[in-house]
Amino acid sequence: DGLPLAIELAAARVKLLSPAALAARMDDRLALLTSGAHDLPPRQRTLRDEIAWSYDLLPVETQHLFRRLAVFSGGFTLEAGQAIGAAETAPAAGLLDGIAALVDHSLLRATEQPDGAMRFTMLETIREYAQERLAESGEMEAVRRRHAAYYLLQAETFEPQLGLSDSRQAGVAQFDAEIDNFRAALAWSTQAEQVQVEDAASIFGQRAEPSRTEIGLRLAGALIWYGLMGNRVGEIRQALASLLSQPSPASKARARVVWGAGFLALVHGEFAMARAYLEESTAMCRDIGDALGLAISLRELCIVAHCQHQPTYAIRCGEESVAIFRTLGSEGDLYVALDNLGTALAGHGEYAAARLLFDEEYEISRRRNDPSGIATALMSLGWLLAKEGDEQGAVAPLEQALALRRAIDEKWMIAETLSLLGEIAQRRGALTDAGRLYAEALGLGYEVGDKACMAHLLRQIASIAAARNRFEQAERLIGAAERLGSSKEGAIFHTLVAPDDPPSPAPAEQARPGAGAARAGWADGRTMTVEEAISFALATLQMPEREAAPETPRTGRVVLRGDFGSLTTREIEVLQLLVKGMTYAQIAERLVVSRRTVNAHVTAIYRKLDVNSRNEATYAALQHGLS
Repeated sequence: DGLPLAIELAAARVKLLSPAALAARMDDRLALLTSGAHDLPPRQRTLRDEIAWSYDLLPVETQHLFRRLAVFSGGFTLEAGQAIGAAETAPAAGLLDGIAALVDHSLLRATEQPDGAMRFTMLETIREYAQERLAESGEMEAVRRRHAAYYLLQAETFEPQLGLSDSRQAGVAQFDAEIDNFRAALAWSTQAEQVQVEDAASIFGQRAEPSRTEIGLRLAGALIWYGLMGNRVGEIRQALASLLSQPSPASKARARVVWGAGFLALVHGEFAMARAYLEESTAMCRDIGDALGLAISLRELCIVAHCQHQPTYAIRCGEESVAIFRTLGSEGDLYVALDNLGTALAGHGEYAAARLLFDEEYEISRRRNDPSGIATALMSLGWLLAKEGDEQGAVAPLEQALALRRAIDEKWMIAETLSLLGEIAQRRGALTDAGRLYAEALGLGYEVGDKACMAHLLRQIASIAAARNRFEQAERLIGAAERLGSSKEGAIFHTLVAPDDPPSPAPAEQARPGAGAARAGWADGRTMTVEEAISFALATLQMPEREAAPETPRTGRVVLRGDFGSLTTREIEVLQLLVKGMTYAQIAERLVVSRRTVNAHVTAIYRKLDVNSRNEATYAALQHGLS
């Protein structure tokens, strides 16, 4: 805080406490910073007495205001000060005079903001004293309730701006400015309900005052999209979980928080948890007749099921969601549902139907002048082109999507677009370009906490390492990826790694990292922290290609090391097409066989190579020169 007396009193304590020990006790600074020099005036011998001297000089009305303003965390605007600080009988002019007096007495600081408005803050030392006075007055509960009610309405006012492209950044900035007040309001809302008071009623006009739990649920619900767009996913997830641990009846507010917990778990790549929450919110919305909440929950459930490789369930959820949004006429929600359903359909090989949905999504977003929606549609169209085999044609829409997403700083979506461009570059043999794209995407995936994204990228970097004959590094990266999330648990939305692997022929506990892989490297990778895995992946990308070992002779059969069996000529062909990322439908078309036949070949390949996923089979193939 830079208070000379506080520094002087703290320095005197160094005789008894080390600086570190002193800092650890600063939460109770008023009790700690005492015993000033005896030749000082009495009011300057303790920090509390010094602040009390200034407080006692204030008129009673200004003392009342000073106490109430202690409820703010991180500062407040004049409007907020008027809403929370004013006594019911005090005129507005009196409050302005009171704030001016507090500034004059150095009990408040006034700072002009870029928009010309003033923001007021209390030094933490002074705020601690003011909170003591507020607690003594018996007003603490009433003022905190009033504060929470005010910031609930602020959040519900700010939130719609996040859905509009021309106001999204301003909306995020408004949330950022008040984040400490939102945190304080959420913390209050999770405490035990006390005696009901009427003080917050005026905040809501003539409407009945909501309960503490309802205030918390509504506030958390208004912060969900800010969590994603303001890069605070982890923090908002914790707030949602805390609120959901409190019992409350089914309501639109609770259903929205349950949906938000599922949606943000999806953002973090935790698909099982996301599905549990989303199925709960879906059921709750059906029970209470919340059509909009139902459509939103089904929309996210569609993409979770897609990521979990369950296309039939994904399509069913997506179709119901789209139908409800069309009935409600909610275009702003519809375009996302179209994208999710289109993604699920394309993952099931229904490319023509997916294209129609992506085209409609693009037109809606263009009409709404929504850069985020346009970028999403372009990425989906690019992804679809790549899945259809037109990798060259896919690059242009993907690069357009990337530019739009960079302009609006959508880190989660930037990472996904970079990853997809990296896959295309890798398929075209541009390993250096692919590695650069994966590296940036990996950093962004870490920043937003998306486990599925990071696991996917570690596997892709492992395949680059294997292609460069860096098998030890590839083994460790596969192990690290498995720790973050098994390839069977889900993948990011848009990837060219096909989600149609057959069930594992061996129990999960017998899973192995790949044909002939040294288990030591794989096991070592599984002990890495996320940070260690990322550092190792980035270092691996800088390694030059190692000279390849002599290839196994390619006759009609290829003998692999150890007891991994042998592959027939047709199985080798299927494995080579798997390495190229083809879907079962594409492989069937190329080899002029049925999908069932392809599935049988892949099952045999997995059994013979003793692997359990496409990534492991790809690694084994690259290791043995079968690319």
